[in-house]
Amino acid sequence: MTARMINQFDVPEVKFASSNWQLTYQGDKGNLVSKLEKVDNPMRGNFVEFETTNEKLVESVLDSTNYFYHPQNPDFKNLTFENDDFAFKFFGLGQKKKGNLYMTQRFEYQNKEAWDNSVEDMTLIFKRKPTKKGVIEPNRDRTKITSEEITKLSGHFAATMDDKQLAGAISSLQEVWSHDNFKRIYGQKADPDKFASMLFLKGLLNEASSRNIQLDFRPDSKFVAVNSWDRVSEDVLNDLRNQGYSICDGDLRKVGMDDIKTVMTKLRNHGALPPTTVESQKIQIIDEAARAIVESMQVSGKKNIITPDEVSKPVYLFSRPKNDDTLAEAITKYESGEGKQYKGHWIARDYLNAGDFSDVLATRLHETCHKYGGDESAIFSYKLTDLISDYNEVMTSDPKLRTKLSTLKKLWNDITPKENK
Repeated sequence: MTARMINQFDVPEVKFASSNWQLTYQGDKGNLVSKLEKVDNPMRGNFVEFETTNEKLVESVLDSTNYFYHPQNPDFKNLTFENDDFAFKFFGLGQKKKGNLYMTQRFEYQNKEAWDNSVEDMTLIFKRKPTKKGVIEPNRDRTKITSEEITKLSGHFAATMDDKQLAGAISSLQEVWSHDNFKRIYGQKADPDKFASMLFLKGLLNEASSRNIQLDFRPDSKFVAVNSWDRVSEDVLNDLRNQGYSICDGDLRKVGMDDIKTVMTKLRNHGALPPTTVESQKIQIIDEAARAIVESMQVSGKKNIITPDEVSKPVYLFSRPKNDDTLAEAITKYESGEGKQYKGHWIARDYLNAGDFSDVLATRLHETCHKYGGDESAIFSYKLTDLISDYNEVMTSDPKLRTKLSTLKKLWNDITPKENK
């Protein structure tokens, strides 16, 4: 800044002073010459002094005071949250307001020279630079923060909040929860994950999840957390919207929001279909096959991944809407002292009726493993892999099991109507 003032705006000299020291810069044929000297009378605070007849330069320098904290800086007023380490102000989606980004001073956000009003819908204030390794790359001269770093920074500074403050901050961003809100306000092509408010929220959610903080969602609340990997058709989502549900970011399941499977299970709890005679027989065949597999594993000393009691849990039929590719859904419940327990599962009526014996049996075993976690969790994948390995071993070593499953498969095929084969 000093070099530009002297070389581009013909300022003869720029003087910086603090306490009993004074630093003066002057120009010398395009170069800067500095002189540091001690003054006799120490001063309180500090100052920058220069002379100019350029009004625009004076206005720019006066405006630059808003690049730092001072009592009249509007970015530091009416904050949504503040503590000794950071603060933020959320304007609300679609208010046509942009805020700024600070880390001890005003920082650029995303693009070079994006100093003023560069953050959509909010102002972010980090009062110190993080010292923890891996949050952002330490660099004394850096003046820019990227969107990828917002989540890391918010998660890092959220650690300075107590549980009540953190839950309150997440709740204050309720407008940001819903992807539908972004698309309604900013257009259908809007990507919520590109907005600073969503990136900031995700950092708060990560910290809340690490402490197992759960928000108090009412039983009748109409929120559903959906991840991209949930593979939910737009028809299903539209049906939920028509029932008053708000489609929210999948990370909100970390703080207790129902995910898509939980919501669909709740809705189906009000509409289990009565099985026909053939459907009841098919369910019994699959249960008997699963029980035979588990008992063979126990005799062979395999891992107790599934118990005989679990393969006797109830199975409920549901009718899936058009374009819904959900075949089955586990019903699980947390039991005090025992963790997550398998309580049965739902299976699509058309899948039970038309599905191959081996496929439906595999689905039965798959759903039982969901007591260990969801499809995306590592522990579920490990347990399912172990179960498949144990199954292959007992199928090789136990001829009685092979005969049993062959008999049950023939019975399955015999009762399956020709039009479903």
